[in-house]
Amino acid sequence: MRSLPSLLLAVLALLALAAPAGAATYSNPANIAVPASGTAGNANPYPSTISVSGASGTVRKATVTLKGFAHQCSIDDDLLLVGPHGQSSILMSDAGDCDNENPLRAGVDLTFDDAASRSVPCLDKDSTPSRLPGGTYAPTDYSPPANHVQSACDPYSDLDHHEPPPPGQPGALADVFPTIVRPVGGWGHQLAAFNNTDPNGTWSLYIVDQYAFSVGRIAGGWQLNLTTSTSPIPAPGPNVTGPVAPNIAPRLDPRGLKSRQKILRQGGVIAKFTTNVAAKLAAGGTVKVGKTYKFRSVKRSVVANKEVTVKLRLSKSALRAVRKALTAHKRVKAKITLTLTGGSGLKTSTTKTITLVR
Repeated sequence: MRSLPSLLLAVLALLALAAPAGAATYSNPANIAVPASGTAGNANPYPSTISVSGASGTVRKATVTLKGFAHQCSIDDDLLLVGPHGQSSILMSDAGDCDNENPLRAGVDLTFDDAASRSVPCLDKDSTPSRLPGGTYAPTDYSPPANHVQSACDPYSDLDHHEPPPPGQPGALADVFPTIVRPVGGWGHQLAAFNNTDPNGTWSLYIVDQYAFSVGRIAGGWQLNLTTSTSPIPAPGPNVTGPVAPNIAPRLDPRGLKSRQKILRQGGVIAKFTTNVAAKLAAGGTVKVGKTYKFRSVKRSVVANKEVTVKLRLSKSALRAVRKALTAHKRVKAKITLTLTGGSGLKTSTTKTITLVR
């Protein structure tokens, strides 16, 4: 049995190692215009800064909150946090949506936290939701690994995201932040990059709007949330397994669903399309000839970047009714709906009216 003095010493040693942690929030509430002027370029201010002083110990955890973020096309934006000693983390790049609304939408609060279970979504006008909702997300970067390569987040609603850059300019979506030099190995992608560093000094938020035709703002500025400790035990560094999985809405191009189809010859309505991510397809529709008939629904799994062909068929009685109407030279139209659900649960749906002919 251990003596009382030795037990007391062990307890005191554990208490010394479990040094108290302190949590504090530092704010810069000034509006950030994205971009400063026009529809592309650096934000104003660039960077937006927060000064930390008097904090003891080292960083155990850092999170960032944007207050009142609103942008017509947030996938044009790159956001980078740089700490007082040069560590960095991309917060969001080439993510969100490109609704191009006018007037500008109401702002939402976005918190970036390594512990979040989801990435910032990539949304399109036909997805649910179609605009970036407020919430807590892991730092997210959908920019391509090389110049002149299409981004993983490239919704059809964007006007210029897929285009190559002008001659002599940085490659497409290359996460370039003017006035600061990209470190060897690239920018960090997790806020754990700041763990075990001295929190005191100037923290800088760099924002660049890379592409034209859209504007935004962060009306309430931003907050830096730091947990520090004097414990000699180091905090975990960046997770070697990398960020959480992408959160990309399936992209659905309805152009493969021709607006005029020979239903009698084809035996149904045919849709051809590709999608950018693996998804579950649900297809269905209706046609009205005297009464409303339903097409037989189709449900199947589809893989990314491979053309899919589906045929929606009618019952024999419905097909006879369509044939009779067409023989009588009546106009017959069908409504077809295609819905894709990605692995993250985001849905994209489109409905198209088809003119049926013999």
